[in-house]
Amino acid sequence: MHYALGDHERVWSAGPSAMADIASLFVSSPRVVTATQRDAAHNLSLGWSALSYHLKVLSFAEECVLRREDAGAESLAGDRT
Repeated sequence: MHYALGDHERVWSAGPSAMADIASLFVSSPRVVTATQRDAAHNLSLGWSALSYHLKVLSFAEECVLRREDAGAESLAGDRT
C-alpha cells in the first residue's frame, strides 16, 4: 500500500503521527509506504510535481510485482526439493 500526501495538504492531516495512524490501518498489507510529495497540494495528480508523483507510484507498483514474482519463484524452488 502506497499512501502519499502533498506537503501543502490542507484536507487531511499530514504530520508524522497522522501518517503512522494511516499506515497502522493496513495490517494485512505485506508492504506499507507513506510519503510526503514535495511541492504538491491535495490533488497529487495535478501540478508541477504530478510527474514525479506518478513515477514514484509506478516504481512502487513495479517493486510489488517483482517481490511477488520472487516469492513465487522461491515457492516453486522449495516444491522441487
